Amino acid sequence: AFDPSARTILVADRNNNRIQIFSEEGDYRAHFATASCPYDVAVDEAGRIFVALSSHEIQAFDRSGKELCRWGKKGSDD
Repeated sequence: AFDPSARTILVADRNNNRIQIFSEEGDYRAHFATASCPYDVAVDEAGRIFVALSSHEIQAFDRSGKELCRWGKKGSDD
């Protein structure tokens, strides 16, 4: 995901349970941990980071990587 306000690229690193942050040029900047294997990441206009987890949850963070909230669960097969 691209964060236009911070001018950074966020990448879901599933094997290491984290989000990696890079500059527009591709230089590593930082990372922060997620609750379980992340498989997608998005950024809203306010700079909040939303991560889709393999545990069927969404985890939200601020730009510093502080968890704001988490919600969701696996649905039934009905």
